[in-house]
Amino acid sequence: MLINNCRRLWEEWFMNRMDELNMTMLFNALHLDRVAEAVLPLRDVHNCHFYLKSICDGSLDFFKREKSHAKDIFWEIETWAILKHKLPNVSLCEPPDVLVDFGNARIGIACKKIYSETNVEKVLSEAVSQIEKNLDVGIVAVNIDDLIPADKVLKAASLEEMTRVLRGLNESFIQRHERHLRKYLASGRLISAIVSTSVISDIESERVRINNSRQWAVWTIPGLAESKDRVLKRFYECAMR
Repeated sequence: MLINNCRRLWEEWFMNRMDELNMTMLFNALHLDRVAEAVLPLRDVHNCHFYLKSICDGSLDFFKREKSHAKDIFWEIETWAILKHKLPNVSLCEPPDVLVDFGNARIGIACKKIYSETNVEKVLSEAVSQIEKNLDVGIVAVNIDDLIPADKVLKAASLEEMTRVLRGLNESFIQRHERHLRKYLASGRLISAIVSTSVISDIESERVRINNSRQWAVWTIPGLAESKDRVLKRFYECAMR
C-alpha cells in the first residue's frame, strides 16, 4: 500500500495533476521513507529475510494505535539502523536485539515498544531477561510512539520548538516511570534506558514543513561502577552525536 501510494504520488506530481494530491498521500510517503531508512541497510544482513517477513506480520501504520508484531520488529531494525550510521560494529542479534561491539566491551540493547503505560513493568522485566551475563553493559531502548494520540501530526513554530516538545514527551515518560526503571535496572546488567519518540511534524519555519522527526532521551541508573560508566559514556557520545 505504501509503495503504491508513493508511485501514485510521483505520477500525479510529475504530470502536474496537483488536484489529485492530498495530505494523506504525503503522510503515507513519509511513513514509507521512515521504513526505507531502516530496512534498506538489511541488504547486508545474512538473515535479512527473517526481518523482512516479520515486518509484514501486522500493521506498520504509524498513525494507528494497535499492538503489532510488525511494529515490535521494526523498532529493533530501526534502532539498529540508526546506530549503524554512527558506530562501526553494530549487529542485529537474538538475544538481546542489537549488539554493539567496542572491542574491549560489548553492549546489548533490548528494544521494546510501549503500547500502554500500564505494562511498563512487564516490558522492563522482559528486557532484563534478554541481557545475557556475558555482556558488559545492557541498555533497554523504549519506543513510545504509540502513547501519542492516533492520526496526529505534531505542529511547531520552529525546529527548536519541535525538539523541545519531543524531548519533553520522552522526559515526562521517564519521570512517570523512574521508580520502575530503578527497580528493573538495578540488576547490574541492564543499567540504562533510551526513550524514543518519532512523529510526522509540521514545522512552520522550515522550507519543507512536513517531515519525520525523532528525539531520544537517556536515563542511567545512579552510582555506576567506573568501568561501566566509562563504556556507557563512550557509547552515548557516539550514538547521540
